[in-house]
Amino acid sequence: MLAYIQMWQGNKKKAKSMFKKVLKENPFDEDAKESLMILNKNIAPLIKKYKKLLKKDPANEEYLLKLADFYYMIKNYQQSAYYYERYLKLHPENAQIYKTLGDI
Repeated sequence: MLAYIQMWQGNKKKAKSMFKKVLKENPFDEDAKESLMILNKNIAPLIKKYKKLLKKDPANEEYLLKLADFYYMIKNYQQSAYYYERYLKLHPENAQIYKTLGDI
């Protein structure tokens, strides 16, 4: 999706516009909603959402990584490290996560 490319390249204004268009066409697109929230630095509701989901599925890798990344985005490195470490217990072979932890 082009909106993600714009987001990753730092073209936030264009990415926001594209995600809004996606949501206009499909208001139930959760990925687009979350990406728009990230671009708007509205991270707290995402943390709340994934903590709730993680309670139901404590070993869910996607939820662990999302929480780690969201906490990293808001510079709460202690919580970020906590979730990265939980993820590593499931996937100790993931070298990228060790690098990220080293950057914290």
